[in-house]
Amino acid sequence: MILCHFIGKKTFFFLSMTSLLLAARPVHSDTAYHVTDVMCASERPDYKKESLIIENIGNDGAIITKKFALYEKNSDGLRNIAAEEVTQTGKTGAKILALEKSPSKTEITVNEPGMKSPKKLSSSDMKKSAFGTTFLFNLLKKQSPDDDNHEMISEKEKININSKSYSCWKIKSVPISKTVVDYSYRITWIEKETHLPVLIQFYSESKKTGTVLLRTFRIEELGSVTSTTGKSYDVWKQCSMKDETSGNITKIHADDFLFGNFIPESIFTSSWIGNKNN
Repeated sequence: MILCHFIGKKTFFFLSMTSLLLAARPVHSDTAYHVTDVMCASERPDYKKESLIIENIGNDGAIITKKFALYEKNSDGLRNIAAEEVTQTGKTGAKILALEKSPSKTEITVNEPGMKSPKKLSSSDMKKSAFGTTFLFNLLKKQSPDDDNHEMISEKEKININSKSYSCWKIKSVPISKTVVDYSYRITWIEKETHLPVLIQFYSESKKTGTVLLRTFRIEELGSVTSTTGKSYDVWKQCSMKDETSGNITKIHADDFLFGNFIPESIFTSSWIGNKNN
């Protein structure tokens, strides 16, 4: 849901009168920052709807499959996302609502079977598994190039995923704030034609454990979708996230794309996520 889905732009460091503030500004490689900025600011349709088939694959090979309907609205530079589990019984399953209150603030609420009422996620909740997958809730927060310090590792990186070769920029990004993330830095391979991140590795780093690879995200299949307005958008159609510690993998298959059609405002409300009869 990710990442698919974490895009945007903001600026929140200002030149000021003190050297202290100047020292607090992010330090970037100009090219790395620009490439990340373009990735984060990729154009999105005003409205989009798609189906997500989510497979949780345990290290013992056991597979648990769930289906979600995903809705997205993009307006005035802000993005709202709603997703609900589609169950075989027709009963309402898990729901999630991510509302951007400002370019720097995303409010995420979840409602799962067994919960008495919806819960707004705290900063610590953002570092937790999203509905038992290897994806974390923090991936629903829209990325900004100003969230991290960026370093260009390679401008001519070739990688192969599922026998397909991609020409990429390889960038190291270190979060300025660790409030909602559980990693020390990430390495991203950004595909040059689409500016989509086809591979991301998340690392922790400490004196006690050294450098540890936590998770690996891959886009398994890229494609394009034409909206009702006739405009074409680059999208991922299949991706995966592997927990390198446990060996568990979550695969997401996106399908039934519908870009451009109006989605009722009522979906992006607290009433919607609180209603278990939707």
